[in-house]
Amino acid sequence: MRKRIFSLFFAFVFLFSSIGICNVSEAASASLSVSSTSVAPLGTISVSFSNGSGISGAWIGMYKTGSTDQNWMTYQYIDTKTSGTLTFTAPGDPGTYEFRIFKDSGYVWLASSNTFTVGDTGGTSSPYMTLSSANVAPSEKLNVTYYGGSGISGAWIGMYKPGAADTSYMTYQYIDTKTSGTLTFTAPSEPGTYEFRMFKDNGYVKIATSSQLKVGDTTTYNASLTISSIYSGGVSVSYSGGSGLSGSWVGMFKEGAADSAYLAYQYINTSKNGTLDFATPTEPGTYEFRIFKDSGFVRLATSSKFTVSETNYSPYMTISSTNVTPGSNISVSYYGGSGLSGSWVGLFKAGAADSAYLAYQYINTSKSGTLNFTAPIESGTYEFRIFKDNGFVRLATSSQFTVAQGGITLNATSAKNGILLTWNASSDSSVVGYNLYRGNTSRGETSTPITDFYIKGTSHIDLNADPNVISYYILKPVYKNGTEGPASNEAYAYPGTSSSAGMTIVLKINDPYMSVNGISQEIDPGRGTAPMIISSRTLVPIRAIIEAMGGAIFWDEADRKITIQTANKTIELWVDKKDARVNGVNTTTDVPPQIINGRTMVPIRFVTENLNSGVEWDGEQKKITIKVNE
Repeated sequence: MRKRIFSLFFAFVFLFSSIGICNVSEAASASLSVSSTSVAPLGTISVSFSNGSGISGAWIGMYKTGSTDQNWMTYQYIDTKTSGTLTFTAPGDPGTYEFRIFKDSGYVWLASSNTFTVGDTGGTSSPYMTLSSANVAPSEKLNVTYYGGSGISGAWIGMYKPGAADTSYMTYQYIDTKTSGTLTFTAPSEPGTYEFRMFKDNGYVKIATSSQLKVGDTTTYNASLTISSIYSGGVSVSYSGGSGLSGSWVGMFKEGAADSAYLAYQYINTSKNGTLDFATPTEPGTYEFRIFKDSGFVRLATSSKFTVSETNYSPYMTISSTNVTPGSNISVSYYGGSGLSGSWVGLFKAGAADSAYLAYQYINTSKSGTLNFTAPIESGTYEFRIFKDNGFVRLATSSQFTVAQGGITLNATSAKNGILLTWNASSDSSVVGYNLYRGNTSRGETSTPITDFYIKGTSHIDLNADPNVISYYILKPVYKNGTEGPASNEAYAYPGTSSSAGMTIVLKINDPYMSVNGISQEIDPGRGTAPMIISSRTLVPIRAIIEAMGGAIFWDEADRKITIQTANKTIELWVDKKDARVNGVNTTTDVPPQIINGRTMVPIRFVTENLNSGVEWDGEQKKITIKVNE
């Protein structure tokens, strides 16, 4: 009996010793070697391994030197491979790191590599940024650490949506001459993907982009939408894989429209699968459905497209006359209207965009009728257009009609303490003089001349214009029998002062408001146009600035020319050309005027300096200050 016990004891000792010898052998034979002992942040580094365990689940992890085996930064499985090479992306934070190889899917360590260093290697690494977290909640704070900044005053870091233009930052902070450091930002309230960009100075020379930041729910949803049927007056859409969150919804959209521009919607809330019926849009076009995660605009899926065809409308219009005098009555009769609520007839200058109407009247559900309009004051060629509903689906265009000017062109410019009005003489020998009419709104001239006598010459200074607003004028010739001829074109200007010296105008990049002697006013009322930087030059919508200085702006559509006129200077500029003319002398600009979003933008420094005014740039606040010297 004792002999059997000793035999079992020695067998157990031999088995235990064999296992221990096996682990010591694995640890001694496995090896790791890195491709480089120094690597730039976020650079590429390779690690070669040999004599791995050959067991499924074996893996290699990257570690900060001194950390526990459980605190890996990233890893890759090698499974049954016993030798090979893996490629990793180095950490963004400077420091000392190493790789470790493990026997299986657990933490039985076999070997560690030699260490490698991440950091600036003598000042040759490129600028880069790291984020304190790749995923944050909406409105949560996060840190952005930057390295290798330019060291130039005005350098800055901005937050963006991926794919947005460099000028379309959401928020920003200056780093100025600092080359490294940490900034704290607040994440957007809207879930989505974002990034940070570093710029060289106070312009838009980008020198680095961060990894992407995910804000909000990062759950992957496999939602889908299918148009199940299209029938008379309606369309059915089936959805599956919804988020199951309260407030989730399905909306109908015109193809290409923003997610906020839905035409109709229905909540599905916590329902993940189902079918909805929508009314077919009345406007012809291509449409689609979109499903959203909750009550916001996180889109999960988009349906295929469906098309609404145009109803065969055949309207037409007739006008009462093809030649009318300014301000006279003209009638337009329409037939075959759409019969839809909101349909309308508009008065347009020939060739103008459908959105550029001069006047309009609703006809709503009326399919035929007659409307009376007042002819424009300005001479030219005009037409009427009829639209299907309250949008811009044009159904028909009338024949054109002409507004006669009478051969007189009126000009208005600021003058000392008033407005100088000039015009060419009428070629009609029966004209004995002229009457001037003034108003404070366009086409709002009074019916009483500004003088109690007709003017015999071809110029007049109006010293009674309101100094706080633009004044608008028309001119009518007076015949020998005391009657008046057709009105001239409309001209307008701000009254001048004895001197505009000392006036200060302040503008900011991307701010649609300016300050004139401390009083805030909108630069381009109702349109939100703001100064912007293009090719390192500041471009502005110039009209409000010149008019604040007592000048006037004129636009020549045929030549695409802007004329700026003050009491002492005339500046001529052409869109998309660097050619310029100042008081008849040819010169050039650094950057040409441009039409952006339908507004003419002009280089501010060129204009103001040629008006003998000073321009100051504040890079930190992105502010332009104009000091008027005359």
